[in-house]
Amino acid sequence: MKDVAFQGELGAYSHLACCELLGDATSTLPCRSFRDTFDAIEGANARFALVPAENSSAGTVHEVFDLLVRRQVRIVAEHFLRVEHCLLASPSTDLSSVRHVYSHPQALAQCERFLTQLGADSRAVFDTAGGARLVSRSRSREIAAIASELAGKINGLKLLKRGIQDQPNNVTRFLLLTHRTGSESPSSDEPRSGCRKTTIVFDTKHRPGALVRALTAFSDYGLNLTKIESRPIADQPFEYLFTVDVLSPNAREQLTPALSRLKRCARSVRVLGTYLPGVPPAQARRGRRRSRTSARNL
Repeated sequence: MKDVAFQGELGAYSHLACCELLGDATSTLPCRSFRDTFDAIEGANARFALVPAENSSAGTVHEVFDLLVRRQVRIVAEHFLRVEHCLLASPSTDLSSVRHVYSHPQALAQCERFLTQLGADSRAVFDTAGGARLVSRSRSREIAAIASELAGKINGLKLLKRGIQDQPNNVTRFLLLTHRTGSESPSSDEPRSGCRKTTIVFDTKHRPGALVRALTAFSDYGLNLTKIESRPIADQPFEYLFTVDVLSPNAREQLTPALSRLKRCARSVRVLGTYLPGVPPAQARRGRRRSRTSARNL
């Protein structure tokens, strides 16, 4: 069994996030799709899965959210990765000779200004690391890839330019997941101390003020909602699930009674996980410590 599964090839940003959060020695299982990544922990091929939940520029990764709701998994940690796109090419390629750039469509969109200035056309591929591998196998000096510096090192590519994304503060939030067994209670994965973040999914009846009453359950107990979002329920047209991230300094006096009230006014409530909140890169640079988790201690 591997320590952690992720979507993409070696060198993908999810792989880089694994290294940052769990350490370079962590054994990894690259997966072709997000569905395969969830299958890996439910099928006991990996202890954990690390998946991107949202990006500061592109927003929520909806496929991951839908899988979180449908699968028997729980969130045990989060990690913020600063995405620094790099232009990579074969060792004999110069920046002036690049005419075609391969990468994931989202990465290409995030580097549109640079590509326009370069005068190169965009060519979409399955993922960023896959684009780097494609370039490494080609003999052409006119092609390059947008990917992580790690992908360049793995594929033996030259770094032509670093930090080519349009938005310098491009950050992706990752969630570390494990399989949820039937015997677990919602509080079994709570950290022992410190402010906690809890991710909750619920839905309400179509009645005036139903959502307001649900959200009041948190505000009345002094809880801070750091995120709220709605998603359609697949088999119930125009019915919606709401997901919230809640910060709770004191779970017993704040979160527990808030959840009890929420359950009285919502049709269904599911706690996806309670975990220590991660530290975004901008806050870490201001002097706050970032901790590294060990997969063997989770």
